[in-house]
Amino acid sequence: MPWITKANIYFIGGAGFLFFYPLTFVNISADVLVRKNIANDKQGRVWGIVGILSQLGFVVAYSIAALLADYVFNPLLSDGGFLVPTVGKIIGTGQGRGIGLLFMISGVFVVILALITFRSKSIHALENN
Repeated sequence: MPWITKANIYFIGGAGFLFFYPLTFVNISADVLVRKNIANDKQGRVWGIVGILSQLGFVVAYSIAALLADYVFNPLLSDGGFLVPTVGKIIGTGQGRGIGLLFMISGVFVVILALITFRSKSIHALENN
């Protein structure tokens, strides 16, 4: 794979670290909110539901991402694709660039979701109980 260079490996490793590092704080915050606001005798049920929903979310997300990568984003950034003259000039074209664009779009959505969650009055109300 000629596109893998030492600089790319460092960039991918750094980006992965920056993506996963905040998860510690998110998980701790969720843990504190559940333990603080839900009675001890009901926490097992709540954690069971959280576990099921998060695992189902992984299955759905992986399935949708695979379909989007193969049938939408990769063709858009392949030779002759619709985004080649615009986005392709910024991030490049060819194999693997479509999934890269999907990751970038997902990252933007994560940031937007984090901002919405941070500004949520209902979550702040849980914190103040």
